[in-house]
Amino acid sequence: MAERFPNYFYAFGPFRMDPVRRLLLRDNKSVPLPPKAFELLLLLVENNGQVMEKTELLESLWPGSVVEEANLSQTIYLLRRALADGTEGQHYIETIPKRGYRFVAEVTGSREENKDADEEDAGKAILSNERTLKLPKAGETAAQSTRLPVNRRDMFPRWRNLTVYAVVAVLASLATLAFRLWFPPGTAGLVSGGTVHSLAVLPFKSLSPEDGANYLGLGMADVLITRLSSLNQIVVQPISAVRGYDRQDAHPLMAGRELKVDAVLDGTFQKLSGRLRVTLRLHDVRDGKTLWSGKFDESFTDIFKVQDSISEQIALALALNLTREKRSLAFKRYTDNSAAYERYLKGRYWWSKRTVVGLNKAIGYFDQAIAHAPDYALAFAGLADCYNLLSIMEAMPPQEAFLKARSAAFRALDLDNTLAEAHTSLGWIKFVYEWDWNGSEREFKQAIELSPGYSIAHDWYGVCLAQQGRFEDALAELKQAEQLDPISFVIQVHIGWLHYYAGRYDLAIDRYQKVLEMEPNYAWARMHLSQAYEQKGMYSEAIAELQKALALSTNSHRYLARLGRLYAVSGNRLEAQKLLNQLLEMEKERYVSPYSLALVYSGLNDRARALDWLRKGLDQRAGRMVRLQFDPRFSNLRSEPEFERILRRMNPSVQAAVFPGRL
Repeated sequence: MAERFPNYFYAFGPFRMDPVRRLLLRDNKSVPLPPKAFELLLLLVENNGQVMEKTELLESLWPGSVVEEANLSQTIYLLRRALADGTEGQHYIETIPKRGYRFVAEVTGSREENKDADEEDAGKAILSNERTLKLPKAGETAAQSTRLPVNRRDMFPRWRNLTVYAVVAVLASLATLAFRLWFPPGTAGLVSGGTVHSLAVLPFKSLSPEDGANYLGLGMADVLITRLSSLNQIVVQPISAVRGYDRQDAHPLMAGRELKVDAVLDGTFQKLSGRLRVTLRLHDVRDGKTLWSGKFDESFTDIFKVQDSISEQIALALALNLTREKRSLAFKRYTDNSAAYERYLKGRYWWSKRTVVGLNKAIGYFDQAIAHAPDYALAFAGLADCYNLLSIMEAMPPQEAFLKARSAAFRALDLDNTLAEAHTSLGWIKFVYEWDWNGSEREFKQAIELSPGYSIAHDWYGVCLAQQGRFEDALAELKQAEQLDPISFVIQVHIGWLHYYAGRYDLAIDRYQKVLEMEPNYAWARMHLSQAYEQKGMYSEAIAELQKALALSTNSHRYLARLGRLYAVSGNRLEAQKLLNQLLEMEKERYVSPYSLALVYSGLNDRARALDWLRKGLDQRAGRMVRLQFDPRFSNLRSEPEFERILRRMNPSVQAAVFPGRL
């Protein structure tokens, strides 16, 4: 008979948690959760009613590791979906903007003497508790609670800590044994031909004790994705689609099902004593079987040799036909300088954050990569991407940003004209800054021909087509981008944005709301949602969303301008004028887009000043000027001859649209 020991449970709504056996049950049925998601839920439940700061949660869940905030957001999303099938999760977990999260449901603690430790009896045990203890909420003392609070120390018996230590020791022993029994790559068996048609390569997980190694696992996965995609024999999810699965607890089969692929490649790596060790497994998502496994061990300075070996073994495992030409594509190296390569990977890691701080860090790393390898084309393409985004975010004057972006893109193409990334950046520059729409289309098409799986090329091309009023063509490109990267919030917002400019406001609202269900702190989605509400005359809802976006934003002048406009069109001219004055003072010290200021004046129906600022935007080649033709917020200016002259200066074929285009 098993030793008797006390069991403790938490209860909220229809759920019961067993912290000892790490079980979550609903109506006595197990609810599957990844390990980190369970740990996060336990932290929130134990601190019911209290705000848990993001930094505190990150440190508790990933102690001693450098982990980005997106990992926490993704884990919260998984929890909300598990608690209420993706519809009511926020009834349990409240998002506190810029701070963290709070568990808001009432929680009770239960204790019983259980005679058996088998998991199959856990559900019955939960339903037959001998004692129920209500947990006090934040600000409520134990005396105020109707029942005694549960002491957290009592909730974790001593034997549990011993169990954790034992598990860690066993895992460490197994890892050591695995490395001692290292065998050459590819010896675990290959996939029979034709069985895998789509693949996701997850970011490799770091086992290294050093901090900040996430960029390397993401970069190695990116190289493999690029190489396999270039063969055009299998659909490979882009790096943007898998980036969110760099968490240590990301389950490969669950990721594969979410990404809707046949197979998933999952791996770990370790930098140790100047060597790089990589262990990989190829999983069949359909039946859970391991199709192939391999291990690689080289000096870290020979990281390119490791990547070549991995590429070759995966191609063999997937039974891909490598002609001499395709082999040269799959094994193409853009530099042999390991220092430059490592800095490039760090640059792309920070670029992917899509924040002003991240982009400036990325520029620093790309510059360092170029200093180590002046002929590194990919690093120049990275610089072009950074400057393009800094201009669109209005964090840099457009003349400065786009000139730097254009110089970097041209240099990248001089070094290697086959870079899809550089053609994509140049396509954006030609449309948004040079107003060469035909040239822009040529560059985007060239990028897509070179790399059909490059989702950013489809996404940016779709955005540029929409700004020309070619809504059907734009939707086709954005849908292709969505298919390549189904979990990208940026692409989802762009699809909503297209519906907005096409006058389909309900469709736009629906798309934005779905994004916010997954990431409530996404300020950009809230800003666009407020714009759609404005066009439907829902001013109070629009203002509320924009105020939330402003609270979440660090680049406030873009949101202040839109809030000032909303106050103006809703009749609160006094508040609108206050914000306008604030923006005009800002404009003396830093860059504020003339387009944003024109929006406020248009809301106040001050047509003369609105047109004045649009002319300034034209002279500065402000990035958002290309939206002017179909922007419904300037409908009160469309009858002005000067408005059409401004449009024609951008492109002679452009004329003022009386109504937004329709799909």
